Formats: sequence, structure tokens, C-alpha cells
Amino acid sequence: MDRLLGGLSIGDNVVWETDAGAYVDLFVESFERHSLSTGHSLIYVSFNRSPMTIAEKLSALPDQKNITLLDCFTAGKGDNDPTFTRFYDSGNMRREMNVIKIDNPSDVSQFVKILNKVEEEKGAGARYVFDSVTGMQDLWGDETKTYKFFTYSCPRLYDLDTVAYWILERAAHTPSFRANLEHVTQVALEISHTNDQLFLRLIKAENRHSTNMLKAQEFEVWHNNIVFREAPKKEILNLGGKVKSLRLKSGLTQSQLAKKINVTASYISQLERNLVSPSIDSLVMLSSELQVEPGFFFSLDRPDLRRIIHRNYRRKAVTLAGVKDDAARCELLVASTDNRRIQPMLMTIEPNSEFPGHFLNHKGDEFILVLKGELQLDLDDRSYLLQEGDSIYLDSIMPTAWRNAGKHQFKPFGCYAPDDLAAQSSQDFPVQITYVPVHRRDPAIDLHHQSHRKLQSPVTKGNQEQKPVSHRRNGIEAALSGNTGSCEEMDYEAAELVRDPGSVIHPFRRKDSGVSMKVGRRLFTQNY
Repeated sequence: MDRLLGGLSIGDNVVWETDAGAYVDLFVESFERHSLSTGHSLIYVSFNRSPMTIAEKLSALPDQKNITLLDCFTAGKGDNDPTFTRFYDSGNMRREMNVIKIDNPSDVSQFVKILNKVEEEKGAGARYVFDSVTGMQDLWGDETKTYKFFTYSCPRLYDLDTVAYWILERAAHTPSFRANLEHVTQVALEISHTNDQLFLRLIKAENRHSTNMLKAQEFEVWHNNIVFREAPKKEILNLGGKVKSLRLKSGLTQSQLAKKINVTASYISQLERNLVSPSIDSLVMLSSELQVEPGFFFSLDRPDLRRIIHRNYRRKAVTLAGVKDDAARCELLVASTDNRRIQPMLMTIEPNSEFPGHFLNHKGDEFILVLKGELQLDLDDRSYLLQEGDSIYLDSIMPTAWRNAGKHQFKPFGCYAPDDLAAQSSQDFPVQITYVPVHRRDPAIDLHHQSHRKLQSPVTKGNQEQKPVSHRRNGIEAALSGNTGSCEEMDYEAAELVRDPGSVIHPFRRKDSGVSMKVGRRLFTQNY
């Protein structure tokens, strides 16, 4: 309400036109609770529900002595049935709230006389809830009496500096009746539902401007709390991003592309940052040089959820060269490998299985994590035992044999950078990587046993102890402190990251609480 209207104003009559089952009671309860908690009197006028039901509902509110219930139901639609009149027995009337039973609510004049008396007693600033304009119409027999009562009471309540809620069911009233009420009231709101979606719409807001006028605002109800969904962000063409992507894919610099379409390199730079818009002629020339149709630049970028989420039952089998199907299986864990920077896979190597060489033949980097089982791995004339939790990182060297001599399946999870993307990454990030070993290690392979994982000890710098900052995710521990960084005993010292090709670059850095690491041939940054 505050966002839609900028808050309610003194004197506002608020008409709620609602579909059945659209949770208008939650909006009303919020209004009631706020009114009482800020010291205002609350007058609840009930035409549609029994006093017992309303009293139980209102009993959860604070400051009960400031609540007055006008019961127009018991002697009205309730027809003085003993089930309803029993509420007024001495035992049931032990409540702090004041309850007034209207003996003949069908008589509009008698009801107005009692209501006016209550209004005078409570004075300015009271808050009112008329729980059912629809119930009034049912009791009084026609829309005319109901409309006349509203046109009389609405200005009166406005002059008394009150705020009043009027609730009606849209389907029970004619459009002309609703239009007449909207003409008189200060605020009109509509609550509707379509299938399983709920909407709030501002129809009228007198003496104020709202950019949300007549716009349906979707909301949900969670544990009796109203939660509005944020409005979707406006979709943009991102023409500049498309130009940059196509330019890089074509292997052109900004200067080369600018020369081809007779513009400056500065113009291409601004265009790729969406700071300028191209002319029709420039767009046609861009399309020709980048080999796309002009309409490509006007398509909206929408994420394809089918590429983001990949279900277990949709996994595709990958054929492994030189490997029998009964010895090993491999499944691709993404829907498509097109334009992917990494390709994740899940393998299963059956017991008593052995095959020479490596199951993948590519030039990119590769990471493997053992999920289950044990396996003998031959690398450069040496044999290693891989067990559950161990990991291996391959760059230039390839295994010469995989051997599962055990009685159980061996399940590794692997990620590798495709050759074409690996080459592209080298172009995007033209830096040389030189690792400085702290301990003796094989420069071609990083074989890391789970049992070797440890966190670095605190480092003393000057007179202050620099405690490591730890981060745990899926069993991987990392610690950074002072000038030294470690991640699962990676055996490297951390240094500042620079892009000078002649400088030494290490896989970790500590600067402004940030950590940078090299993954494949891409640079990623994770803040802790």
C-alpha cells in the first residue's frame, strides 16, 4: 500500500473490490493491527459473519479495549438463530472489546442512527472496517439503498478525519454500482486471481499521482504473509554486447572492425558499451562484416533454462575412443556443449576393467574428482592410487593407463576445457603463467590426495598475528593470510596479479578481501 499510494491519507475511504478467496482479509488485518498499535480506535461493522467468528478473529489484535464491534449479522442474515445469539450469554461476553448488537439492521435508518452515535463517541481519527458491502446489499434488498448509504457515509467519515475500509465481492455487483462507488471514494483497489496467480490493482487514488495506476501487481501468500513479486526488469537489446561477441569470434580488433565500416575505433568502443546507437547504414555494414542478419541485433537476450538446468534423466552418453561399453560409461552433465567454457562429465569404470591411454584426447586443461571407489592411474612411467575424495589436475601430460582392479565401481567427476575455447581463452587473457614451486613437485601434474589437505597456520607479520580467512565449500578448504595463500596445499606462494607478460603470476592473490584463481585458461574472482 505504501509503495502503491505513498501511504494512506487522513479521510481516505478505501474500497476493496475483491474476488472470492483472494486473501483480502490479510490486507484488512494488517490495517487493523497498525491502527490499534498506533493508538487509534477500531470500529468493525459486520454484516456477513457471526459475532463469535469476528470476535475470535479480532482477539489476536492488540489493545482490545479500543475495539468496537457492530453486529449487524445476528439479527440480520443470522435471523436471531440461537446458534448466533448464544454469543451474548454472560459467559461468552467476558471480553475487553465493546460489542453492540443492532436489533434491526434491515432498517437502514436505525443502523445509520446507531453508527452516527458511535462515530460521535469515538471522534476524529478512528478507523473503520465495513466487512461486506455485499452483505449490506443482500440485507437491504437493492443496490440503490446501499449506494445511498455509501454516498452519505463516505463524506461524513472523510470530514471526521477517519480512514475506512469497505470490502465488496466484485461478482455480486453490477459494473455501474462499482463505478458509482469508485466515483465517490478516495481510493479504490481490486484484488483478483487468475488460475493460481493473485493480483492487486490500483483503480483510483484521489489527489495523488502513482506510476502504478491500473497496473496489476502480482503477489503471493506465504504463511499468512503477503509477498509481492518484484516487477520484471525491462529487457534491453544489449546491441553492444552482441557486436563485441561477434567481433571477438571473428578475431577482429576494434580498430580493424572500425576501418572496415568507416568509423573510428573510439566509436566501436562506445558502441560495445551501449553508450551510442548505430545508424542504419552502420548497422547494415556491421551485419555484413560480422556475417549476421541485421535483425540479429534486435533480438532480446533471454536465458534458455534448458541450457541452465539439466535433469538426471536427460543425460547423454558420450562415446569414449578405444573403450568398450562394458568397461566404462561416460555421461555429459550439460544439455549442449555449444559455446561452453567447460564440459563436465560423470564416468563409471566397472570392476576388473583396464584400458590404455586417456579416455579424452584434447589440448585443454582437465580436472577430475574421485566420487567413489579406487583406481590405479599410470602417468609418465609412474603409478598412482586414486581413492574417494582425491583429485587430479591435468594440463600437458596425459595418463597412459586406467586400471580398476577392485571389486567396486570407480566413479570420477571430470571437467575439461574444449580445445577451441581453450585457444579462445588464451586470446582473451594474453598473460603468461609461471608457477613457482615451494616444494619439489611434478610440473606437469597436480595429483592431490584427500589426506594431504590442510589449512595454513597463522602467519606473523610484524607484531601482529595474521589469522587465515577460511572458506569451506563441498569439502574444499582454503586459507589466505598475510602474503601467503594456500588452497588444499597447492604449494604456491601468493603474489600480486599483474598482466605484464614478463612477470611471475601465481594462482592466488590477497588484495581488498578478494581471491583470484586460474581455472582452465579463464580468470575468475571469488570474494570472501
